[in-house]
Amino acid sequence: MNPECNRYQHRHDTLRVAFVLVAVLIALLIPVPFLGRIWTAIGDLVHAPMFATLALVWLWIWQRHWPLTEATATEQSSDAAKHQGRRFARRGLVIWVTLTLFGIVMEGIQGMTGRSAAAHDAIANSLGVLAAITATGALMLVQCNRRMIAALCGVFSVAMLGLAWTRSALIMADVIAVHHQFPLLASFESQVELTRWDHRESTARRVAQDVTDGRYALEVEFEATSSPVITLADMVPDWRGMAMLELDATLDANSPGREVMLLIKVIDDSDDGIGAFGKLVRLERGQPQRIQIPLGEFESEKAGDTMDLRKIIYLDIGPLEPGFAATIRLDRLTLAD
Repeated sequence: MNPECNRYQHRHDTLRVAFVLVAVLIALLIPVPFLGRIWTAIGDLVHAPMFATLALVWLWIWQRHWPLTEATATEQSSDAAKHQGRRFARRGLVIWVTLTLFGIVMEGIQGMTGRSAAAHDAIANSLGVLAAITATGALMLVQCNRRMIAALCGVFSVAMLGLAWTRSALIMADVIAVHHQFPLLASFESQVELTRWDHRESTARRVAQDVTDGRYALEVEFEATSSPVITLADMVPDWRGMAMLELDATLDANSPGREVMLLIKVIDDSDDGIGAFGKLVRLERGQPQRIQIPLGEFESEKAGDTMDLRKIIYLDIGPLEPGFAATIRLDRLTLAD
C-alpha cells in the first residue's frame, strides 16, 4: 500500500473510532429523559452491546493495522496457530481490562451528570466486552477448523450477554407483576421487588424476621434524622374501588427507643397538582402491629384537598422525627375494598 493510501486509511479509521467513542459517551452521560423502572431497565439493556461494540472496534482496528498473521488458515502450522491464539488472548486481556476500567470510571462520572452510578451497569459493561472477545475468538477458531471449541466460545459469548441482561429482564417482569398482584402492593417475596422502592436517609433489605405473610419481610433502617422515608414509586395508580390501606409493621425489639410515630403518606397527582395525605400510627418496641387505615382517614396537608384515587403516584412510609436510628420491619402491604 502506498503512503498516500495508508494515510487515507488511517484518517478514515480514526474518524470511525472517534464516532463510536462520541456515541458511547453521549449514551453514557446524557440524563435519561424518561422516568420509571421500565425505562431504566431498557436503558440498562444497552450497556453490554455498547461495550461489546467498543471491543469489536478495537479488535478490528488492531487486526487491520497490526494483523496477527499474514498466513492463511490452511498455511498455518500447529505452532503458528498456537502462537496466533496466544497473541489474540493477550490482546483480548488488554481490551477486557482496559474497557472494564473505563466502564467503572464512566459509572462514577455519571453521578455528575444527573444519572446514578450502578455496580450492575459496570458489570454489564465488562460482560459485554467479554462476549465480544469470545465471539471474535469463536470466528477465528472456525477458520482454523476448530469447530467444537468455537461452538463452546459462541455459547459462552451468548451466555455473557444473557447474564448482562438478567437484571433488566427481572425488573421488566416485576413491572408486569405489579399489575397482576394488585391490590397487593408489596409482599417482599422476591429480591427484585425492592427496586419498586426509593430511599431517603434509609436502607432496606429482605429478612426472615417478623414475617406475617410468605417467607420474607422488609427490614428498613431509618437514620436518626427528622424525616427518613422509603417510597413505593412503582404501583398501580388507580385505587378506585379500594377503601383501606393495610400493612404489618414491627419496631425492632432492641430499638433504643420504646416507640415511634410512623407516618404513612399517600401522594396523588390530581388536576389541582400534587397532594399529600398522611396518617400517624404509634409503633411500640417489639410489638407486631397490623395497621388498617381507611383511605378517608388520611389527612390532607392542604386544607380542603381530597385524595384523587385515580392518580396515586407515591406511598411514603417512615418514622416522624424518631430521635434515634429506628429499625422497622414491614410486610403484607395491600389495599382492601
